[in-house]
Amino acid sequence: MPSSSITSSWSAKWARLLSTTINQGPSATIALLYRALRHRLVDQWEYVYFERSLGEAFTPIKTPEGVQIRLALPTDRVAIERDIFPLITQDIENDKRYFSLLGSPEVQCFIALHNGHIVHYTWVFMDANKSPLVSTPFERSRIQAGDVYIGPAFTAETMRGVWIYPAVLATIWEVFSHTSTAKRVLLFVSPHNRGAVPFFQRLGFKRVPQSPSIVHSMLLRLRHRFIL
Repeated sequence: MPSSSITSSWSAKWARLLSTTINQGPSATIALLYRALRHRLVDQWEYVYFERSLGEAFTPIKTPEGVQIRLALPTDRVAIERDIFPLITQDIENDKRYFSLLGSPEVQCFIALHNGHIVHYTWVFMDANKSPLVSTPFERSRIQAGDVYIGPAFTAETMRGVWIYPAVLATIWEVFSHTSTAKRVLLFVSPHNRGAVPFFQRLGFKRVPQSPSIVHSMLLRLRHRFIL
């Protein structure tokens, strides 16, 4: 993982729990712990993984009218905190930590602006072995030299449905297809996001099959027995 610590430290997690308890009460803390437990035991085991070779041409996608797509710079941090941070919901609160990495050679952040305001971001980790992917049940043996990881990504609700994300992906393809070290893109989605799986399939991504582990099988049996 990047040296700036992609994964939240235990101290940060405890600080968040303490802050939640003080500001919102014990019930909010219990809800937070429940979401974390559910994520560990259920949700992350249902992720759907995709791959796509950077050698495969990406269908040209017209950038939506009035939208500008470019790499984010460290100097964009103030605008990002102004335009994006207020829109980030609790379930993706952790995305905020990545913006401290702006300017790092290990990551790139593509942003989309509309009428001067930032309305989208997509993170690209130059080495999938140093990305959030390794914090999932994805089989590490499947990660190859030249693999990059895309995610997380976010689009302001008012700009959804105009194909900003596909245009950003097309831009990323244009940039990385000319990079000799980058050969394949990996990403994952939650099956609860029903539109995500067919969305990436339409864009030419292929599912990466995962071999269910003994632990995974046990968790699935537990899920059928208990409501998590």
